[in-house]
Amino acid sequence: MDLRPSEIYFSQAEINSRFDQKSRHCGKNIGETLDELMEGRCSISDIPTISVMWRGGKWVTADNRRLWVFRHLEKLRKCTTIYVRETHYINPKKLNSINGGRTVKFYRGKSATGRWHHQVSSIDPDASLATYSETSNQNVTRNPYTTSSLSMLRTLTSYDRRSPQRDYSNYSNFHAAISNLSLSTSRNVERLDPLNVRYTKETITINSHFENLKLGLRYSVNGENVDAITVYKVFGKYWVTDGNKRLWAYKEARSSNIGVRIQVKVKEDKEEFLELMRKDRPWLSLIDILQSGENIQILT
Repeated sequence: MDLRPSEIYFSQAEINSRFDQKSRHCGKNIGETLDELMEGRCSISDIPTISVMWRGGKWVTADNRRLWVFRHLEKLRKCTTIYVRETHYINPKKLNSINGGRTVKFYRGKSATGRWHHQVSSIDPDASLATYSETSNQNVTRNPYTTSSLSMLRTLTSYDRRSPQRDYSNYSNFHAAISNLSLSTSRNVERLDPLNVRYTKETITINSHFENLKLGLRYSVNGENVDAITVYKVFGKYWVTDGNKRLWAYKEARSSNIGVRIQVKVKEDKEEFLELMRKDRPWLSLIDILQSGENIQILT
């Protein structure tokens, strides 16, 4: 099946910075592998398939270093979904994440080499997508407060129409700006009727896990064990972005459980929403988008 890297969670709190002997990239720093993928010197098909397990209402992998690479590729807009293989076992020794698998750190004394990972401010699924110039050949230094990092922050704060020309030239201003980002980039958790949320995909493939989720939601009002889904509130409607399959399960359950509600994280950013919608389908007009999302086709 295919999943977005942001739909897959790390099992470990810390990882090594090099691939082990079992990998085709044996001994190579994961930052270098990311550079090779970004610059076309290897392809995603050269990376062994990730195995995932459905655990605690989300997909978890023990292939943490590969996920680190794919999370960066997604943030850098070079990867939308990846093919994954389902497993039913992860070594308990590898289940030690302390933040729900949202991010991962390197072992002490280890770090990623290369340059492209510096273009990503965070691989947390809720963090904004990276922005970069594909034609730029400049090397990025390791100083986290370089011009590249400050440019990233200016992009994030460009939604603040009241003060678009703020100065982030020093450490204090940089962190103050992060603390005062415009509300247009924040997310508020709400519970919505699934029928009031629209899809953003035309087709999905449903496996046994989502069938079971559908059945479970028929007897649960709030779906406490299901991760919140990110939606955009634009044009007076709610649109799912990272959970079309979970939304399908909620909608199906809604037919027999009218009280079921879906937990969502709300964003209100029209420009970002339109960019996401047109990323794989640049031909979509605004009318096409407004008329879409009511139904979705299930592939078998």
